[in-house]
Amino acid sequence: MAIVKQILPGVYANIIAGDRDAALSARGTVAMALDLDWGASLTTLLRGNSTIAPLGYDLTDPKLKLVREVMQNAGTLLLYRLNAKKGQPAQGTLALELRADNAKLMAKLDALSDEKTNLCAGIEREFLKRIGGNCHLPVAAYCDIVSEKDRGNDSNKNNRLKLLAMFGSEDGKQLARTEQIWDMTSDRNNIVERAVHDIRYKLEID
Repeated sequence: MAIVKQILPGVYANIIAGDRDAALSARGTVAMALDLDWGASLTTLLRGNSTIAPLGYDLTDPKLKLVREVMQNAGTLLLYRLNAKKGQPAQGTLALELRADNAKLMAKLDALSDEKTNLCAGIEREFLKRIGGNCHLPVAAYCDIVSEKDRGNDSNKNNRLKLLAMFGSEDGKQLARTEQIWDMTSDRNNIVERAVHDIRYKLEID
């Protein structure tokens, strides 16, 4: 029986790990994507930090079960929100300033303006103003126009304005949410006022 020695194509590498420094931690960084009902499109969580402000729930909440399990062995979690849609009030709003007598350019810009988007963005901004939100407080608002079919009804009633809002203390220990659904003909100031009143009542703020 003949033995044929043949070198197969490819790269052969022999890797030998060096000595591990005893001071190094075995915990690393984990990236994970989840469907969440609150939070930014990307949230960086460090082991031991509170999850209330960035995610809206305590780490012990059942909705954060997977996050809790990952953080048992990870030092840092890069959490990507798959369904990221809600965000900072009026986030992504584009404002353009031009001369009042430039009718030609005004007409072109009107073609880019969307009436429903302007309405929702205005409600979000008004909520931020009235609730007293700033860069140091957890605050979020999302306004949308929903149909009766979206709400599980088969009727052909008029669309509704839906406002989801959240506000809390700077340390994230106090957090309140509200959901307001109003007719399209409702005064937007009334919608915002009711949302602010509901949140202040839940937080026991005068």
